[in-house]
Amino acid sequence: MEIKSYITKLLEKSNEISIKSISEYHNELSDSHFKYGLLYDFIEEIINSNEEPCALKNAISQLETSIYCLSLGLYRQAYSSLRLGFELALGSIQFSVNKLDFLEWQIGKQDVKWSKIIDEENGVLSKRFFDVFFPELTTVVEYYNSSAKNSYRKLSEFVHGNNETWKKDGLELTYNSNLAKNYFSHYKSISEILLICLSMRYLKHLERGNLDFILTELSHIEGIRLYLGGPK
Repeated sequence: MEIKSYITKLLEKSNEISIKSISEYHNELSDSHFKYGLLYDFIEEIINSNEEPCALKNAISQLETSIYCLSLGLYRQAYSSLRLGFELALGSIQFSVNKLDFLEWQIGKQDVKWSKIIDEENGVLSKRFFDVFFPELTTVVEYYNSSAKNSYRKLSEFVHGNNETWKKDGLELTYNSNLAKNYFSHYKSISEILLICLSMRYLKHLERGNLDFILTELSHIEGIRLYLGGPK
């Protein structure tokens, strides 16, 4: 097939999938984009307060990329971008208190390592980390650590090309409602984990008056609700 016809055919198929995605998952797409906006706004507040943002903007951009890929039926790419954004964002938070690691990462001598991020003793989602920056949140550490591990493991199956994933997401560009549904479930969990971790690390360094959106999203977390002036 001539290349122009080939590309045109792919674009037409992606458009068809996009229409189906918006039709069936309009609310989920809208909510995912909204949560991306919240995370972006939060990072802007962090940068404006002169806190070191590391690669947070780059990380969050991958969440937006994953939404776009999902809407076009590029499910493996959507899962992969979501995992990349998740890992890099948490890695950036960890780098923010490990200056040498961050500087080595900048010059290519250090990698973002999931095993360090998720370490139950010293990682971002550890009682030690939360105790230093936001001890009122230590009661939720175990839950979010477990949730993070679960989502990362499931997303990684698509990154590594596990055999089961090819049965779910084959070689043809086709609409897959189940993959979309699972994606939105992971996206919801990941966006909340990131909001929790960003709040833990930075919330007490920011002006409270600009953070109503955090209270709206995390009002079910008592430590954050009380800190931002919500009811007991």
